Amino acid sequence: MATASGPPFEDISGISETSLEVLKAMGFERATPVQAATIPLLAGNKDVAVDACTGSGKTLAFVIPVVEKLKKLEQRLKAHQVGAIIVSPTRELAKQIYGVAEPFLKRVANATGMLLVGGSDPLVDVAALKRDGANVLVGTPGRISDVMRRCPPGVLDVRRLEVLILDEADRLLDMGFQAQLDAIMAPLPKQRRTGLFSATQTEAVKALARAGLRNPFRVNVAVTANRQPPQTSLPHSSLTQAPHASAATPSSSAAEPQTSIPTDPKAVTSGNAQNEPRTDASRAAGSQQSVIEPGSQPLPSSGPPVDMGMVGGSNAGQPGQRTPSGLSIEWLECEADQKLGQLIAFLQAHCRQEKAIVYFLTCACVDLHAAVLGRLQGLQGIHVNALHGRMKQAAREFTLASFAALPSGCLLATDVAARGLDIPDVHWVVQVDMPQDPSAFVHRVGRTARLGRSGRALALLLPSETSYVDFLRLRKVPMQQAQSYAVDPSLLAQLRRAAEEDRDIMEKGVKAFVSYVRGYREHHCRFIFRMADLPLGRLATSLGLLRLPAMPEVRKARGSLPHFSQSDVDPASVKFKDKAREKQRQRALKQQQAGRLASSKEPHSAEALQQSQQAAAAEKQQLQAAAAAEENRLPAAKRRMLELRQDHDELRDDYRLLKKVKKGRASEADWDEAMGATTAATQDVKDAAKIGKVGSKAALPAVVFTSKSREAGRARLRQVQVLRKSNARPSSKLRGAKLKR
Repeated sequence: MATASGPPFEDISGISETSLEVLKAMGFERATPVQAATIPLLAGNKDVAVDACTGSGKTLAFVIPVVEKLKKLEQRLKAHQVGAIIVSPTRELAKQIYGVAEPFLKRVANATGMLLVGGSDPLVDVAALKRDGANVLVGTPGRISDVMRRCPPGVLDVRRLEVLILDEADRLLDMGFQAQLDAIMAPLPKQRRTGLFSATQTEAVKALARAGLRNPFRVNVAVTANRQPPQTSLPHSSLTQAPHASAATPSSSAAEPQTSIPTDPKAVTSGNAQNEPRTDASRAAGSQQSVIEPGSQPLPSSGPPVDMGMVGGSNAGQPGQRTPSGLSIEWLECEADQKLGQLIAFLQAHCRQEKAIVYFLTCACVDLHAAVLGRLQGLQGIHVNALHGRMKQAAREFTLASFAALPSGCLLATDVAARGLDIPDVHWVVQVDMPQDPSAFVHRVGRTARLGRSGRALALLLPSETSYVDFLRLRKVPMQQAQSYAVDPSLLAQLRRAAEEDRDIMEKGVKAFVSYVRGYREHHCRFIFRMADLPLGRLATSLGLLRLPAMPEVRKARGSLPHFSQSDVDPASVKFKDKAREKQRQRALKQQQAGRLASSKEPHSAEALQQSQQAAAAEKQQLQAAAAAEENRLPAAKRRMLELRQDHDELRDDYRLLKKVKKGRASEADWDEAMGATTAATQDVKDAAKIGKVGSKAALPAVVFTSKSREAGRARLRQVQVLRKSNARPSSKLRGAKLKR
């Protein structure tokens, strides 16, 4: 097991003897920098916002303070009193956190915990809480808020809550979780400690106020490169005390570390996670760089500064980078129809002896590749597992446990496996598709090179996406270009043949294509991932499509796309290889055909049509009578308002009719009828137009208004003309102009 190079846990204030025993039993002797900086603060009644790279030990950094806060309570919590709530974005991460916290909770007298995640009936969790209660809740925001809503008063008493932890805070503070988080935090006491932990904390700084932090300490763990090989001397065991001064001169001695004095009086600076202690000489060589950020507070302590770097990797030399320095990230440029070949060549080269996680954009892409990879040549003997958010909870847990127990193989996953999961001995992370959120890139590659171990990552980019490398470099994620693998040219033909022989592969390919195109539209970096640059033809070929699906993006190409050729096989004739599914499909087809035949034989006599029309007219009259009766019961002011609205609607209709007359789309006879004008000549011309003797645009004789409607029609015409000129909302005060038909 890799060990951190920070101070021993015994030297960190705020950790009890029982917790030290649990840590020793778990194999942890020294703390990582984020643990050494955070535990004394959070256990000492301070709010914290922690920004540290993946794999730096953030889970223990908040589990230990939670346990210590419960131990220090003067009055023990009762069974149904909640002392701490830990919220994480995914079920897998919540389960992992609960597994870390459970050994500590067992050493606290009368303290119990409960895991609340989806995938099961929430009433079961409510019944368990009624029966046993819980002092610590660990779970996802949706299930915790649901259970809190369902529990009757007294079952979950949060009035004595001490600590609220939001793990992966940037994801939890997204708009998608806002309602659940508000429901969780609404009944919590204001006098509590709150901790926000994430590898991309800076992306959600504005949301810190929402989480209820009060003057938080900002713990920022930066990764810098080692210029000297790590040695075995012991590091210092405490953090720098930042004096309140506006300027200071760093030490010039090579044997002493340089100390930065913050210009903002609120700052916490910590080293980065690693496994090898370092000498003062290597420290002075520039491997540790203090990062002072505004909006934080100084960490009071005494003694020389802690300086703990990570084992240098190919990415070393990037000061303040967001990824562990033991992680080497490479990128490869290839076309969309070459990604499958590059992936298979990679799996053949590495996944017989090593473990890799392969990320795709959508769940449908994961399903397709999980079904296809086992049928292609050259991958026999390689264990392939699939994990995504649409799987049932039991299947997700089984897949995760199976992959963790394997010595080698690959896990095909979406971003559901991108955050917080600590899967042992992951050597590679391959990103076939880039994530929609750029911050998820850091979380994906963070599944390897954890706690100081070395690891490698590979990203496959289209030619139009290569500027993503520069974008990530600006975000302090260094990458290097890799060489392409030798690809079997027959792979796409094998995929097309598999789709022609099995309807399951064909349907999964279509779903993967549709979901990928829709997901590509939702990329946050739309200036890089432009929909116009996506080669749809190559994408369809890479997914083994027989025909292009009917969707707006494909209709623009009028059924043909470059680099895609339709199969000679009719998709309707493709059968499932699974006999049970094929039998079910044939049964459904027969039912549909019988239903269409029955509908075509239904009688449509003139009498039946007349009866239906009469019934519709009667229903319309009833509705009008009911509306009139309802209007008569309204107050006078309400009736006047409704009348004004009706006047406005009539004026709008007249204005539209006038525009049609001017454009020749309606005859003047239609306008005269609407205005209340009537002459024998007008009626004759109108009748002639109906039977085709005179066109609708024929010239009509002069219109003569009847005595009753002459003034009303002229007033109406004046109103419509004014409305046309002003193009404004018409006034409805001229009630005398309303037609009386």
